[in-house]
Amino acid sequence: MKMKKEHYNRLNDMIKTYAWPHRIEILKTIANDNRVKDSARRFRWDCYWIASRAYHAETSMWLVFIDELYAYLNDTHIDTALKKIIENLEINRLFKGE
Repeated sequence: MKMKKEHYNRLNDMIKTYAWPHRIEILKTIANDNRVKDSARRFRWDCYWIASRAYHAETSMWLVFIDELYAYLNDTHIDTALKKIIENLEINRLFKGE
């Protein structure tokens, strides 16, 4: 994974804080949208954008974070990090009850 550890940790915290509590609503929206071809990818990016909007509303630092990410990453790199974040959150939910 090309994402720096500090950026990964911040993105992980953002998704866990702002998007993960709403995962059921996100999944229902995706399930009801017949235009979605890759529901797993759509879920990851919906979590990303929900977290980004909430983080920006709270801190006004989202645009700085985006600039930092896209200075050395592209969407494929970010998606790889999102896959790992979502997978780890799901594992924690299933096995640790988080």
